[in-house]
Amino acid sequence: MAKKTQTKKRVPKKKSKALVKKRKKPEKKALPWAGGADLMMQSDSPEHKIKKDSIIVISEALKITPFGVNILGGLPYINNLGLKQKSLFEYHKGANFEYNWVKRSEDDTDKAICEVRLVKGKTKLTPWIVGECSPASMKMGTLKGYQNHMAQTRAENRAIRFLDGVRMHLDLLNEIGRMRIKGDIDDKVASEAVHAITAGAEEINEEPQKNAHVPKLAPVVTKTQKSNPVQIAVDQIRNATNAASLTAMNRRVNELMKKGEFSQENGKYLSGLIKKRLIKMQVK
Repeated sequence: MAKKTQTKKRVPKKKSKALVKKRKKPEKKALPWAGGADLMMQSDSPEHKIKKDSIIVISEALKITPFGVNILGGLPYINNLGLKQKSLFEYHKGANFEYNWVKRSEDDTDKAICEVRLVKGKTKLTPWIVGECSPASMKMGTLKGYQNHMAQTRAENRAIRFLDGVRMHLDLLNEIGRMRIKGDIDDKVASEAVHAITAGAEEINEEPQKNAHVPKLAPVVTKTQKSNPVQIAVDQIRNATNAASLTAMNRRVNELMKKGEFSQENGKYLSGLIKKRLIKMQVK
């Protein structure tokens, strides 16, 4: 007898449910800080690439962490982390801050005023530099209630800029210039990067100063300043054509140091430039 062939019943396959659900694309929301979207959003546009590259160039030029550089209002700036790393761990190892609280904020609507100076041992590197913060001067609503912290940070940043702003700016320019000569960086990236020391985030929305002590010397030229004493002095030293004028400049620098219009660090830096120029003139 012929064997009957058994036909297997077809069992309908159950459709397996996907273990991973498709995620919806996140909506593009404006980030709460000015310029933050320039780095956070993924973009292949040349403009955004230049801004990202400028952060890398600045961190390499000043030998600071990339997290010490931010973008604000479309321009790079050195934040509190970057300023501290450069000033306290390179220029003035062993230096630290002293604080004098003029007024502490006690609620979300109050104003905080903090004075800071840089010291190294018993040596005072800066005079008292003021930092103020109130809800009116805070652009980010999420920071309201942190006036004390913001006032302290602003004072720290201003003290470092008072002491090392010019030096840091010139170091950045010199290193970027060296990179450009070697062909390591694009000219557009270099032009973007040189703005890093010209302004700070805390200065963008600062309140008008009333009776608080503000140093007469601004360390760098900002958009709101027509001139800068230290930078003017640097230009005059470089343009001097004879030893007599350089000697007169050196006397003037020492006078301004005694009056407190030049910090000790800036005064020494200018005197060093003058000595180098005098040596070059003697060699010629």
